[in-house]
Amino acid sequence: MNLEHRLYRRARILLPVLVTVGDAPLIHAVATDLSVGGLFLLDDARISSASQAHVEVELDAEHTVRAQARVVRQQHPEKVSPRGLDVPGIGLAFESLTDPAANAIAMLVKSRAA
Repeated sequence: MNLEHRLYRRARILLPVLVTVGDAPLIHAVATDLSVGGLFLLDDARISSASQAHVEVELDAEHTVRAQARVVRQQHPEKVSPRGLDVPGIGLAFESLTDPAANAIAMLVKSRAA
């Protein structure tokens, strides 16, 4: 049995994310999963080829999270779960998250987590 060991509670949620990788043009991406530790973005080759990125996520009208993040996982199409629940994408871990941003994410996750 494969059990996930996560430090933070997460929520499956669709959120638009603005991603900056180096000097490249701004990338519009979609997060499908969010926690205080990071987020999971639908696959984008421009992000998956990077190791670091700056992300901006609008949680709601009052809270926008801006943080540095690093690529910690890449989920490739050929390794998709036979259950069909996984999608190709990139896992990013937040490296610089302010306390107010972490609290806003935690509140959103708590309200949406199943």
